[in-house]
Amino acid sequence: QFPCNHFISRAMPMENTSMTSLAPHFESILDTLSDGVFISDAEGTTLFVNKMYETLTGLRQGEIRGKNIRTLVQQGIFDKVVNPQIVETGKSATHVQQLANGKRLVLTGYPVFDDKGQLCLVVTFARDITVLTQLQEENSSSSSTTVSPSLPANRPANSSPSSKAAR
Repeated sequence: QFPCNHFISRAMPMENTSMTSLAPHFESILDTLSDGVFISDAEGTTLFVNKMYETLTGLRQGEIRGKNIRTLVQQGIFDKVVNPQIVETGKSATHVQQLANGKRLVLTGYPVFDDKGQLCLVVTFARDITVLTQLQEENSSSSSTTVSPSLPANRPANSSPSSKAAR
């Protein structure tokens, strides 16, 4: 179904029979991931998105499969994509993407090369940074709520409340 089907076998060297038994479960495996997955070819044609990607973006596989990512940008669905940069450089890239629905996603894309060394796929992982931002804010607020002992400004450092009462 995908160009470069061999990329699974290169990532997980197994006997051919094992790969054959794994192939029918490829989409289900990607659907178990907590990140959105967007797979496109080197020309930018959408080949696959997993269930989490659908959840994050509100876009269904049937709506975007076969569509070029440049067209999706022109339609205002995405403001930025990583595919062209990855195809141009042959290296991974990370960007923040603003969706038409207002969500912001961190995109990290990776090139996949065929047996001849030609880039044939771009696999992009998407994560909603709203959730990460909330976790970061919770973390920083919990660390700032730790109480450090300090003396009241009007009490001398060598006195205690009981010594004042005795005076």
